[in-house]
Amino acid sequence: MAITTCPDCKKRISDQVNVCPHCDAVLGELTEENLARIRQRRWSKRVYLAKNLTYLGMTLVIVGAIWWWMAGWRSPVPQGAVFLIALGFLGYLVSRGWLFWLRLKRNRP
Repeated sequence: MAITTCPDCKKRISDQVNVCPHCDAVLGELTEENLARIRQRRWSKRVYLAKNLTYLGMTLVIVGAIWWWMAGWRSPVPQGAVFLIALGFLGYLVSRGWLFWLRLKRNRP
């Protein structure tokens, strides 16, 4: 068994594997069942990432609201709080849209 590099991600891998464990690049002959499993794993990783980005967006909104509350709900609103709330809200909407798109029937493996 020798160590080689993946042609796609350039990370070190064994020369006996058919799929790169880092980037899921196909390196050898695979059955249709294995290809379906790889597609399912890629889709699951994307759904996981989209969910985590959604949580990050919600967290930014909450932190911005707490910052505003700690400032005494005064007007004008602290610029940092406005930035966090806007960034969190935008990130939440984008990640929820991506999650919705991933869960459409045509995009599932």
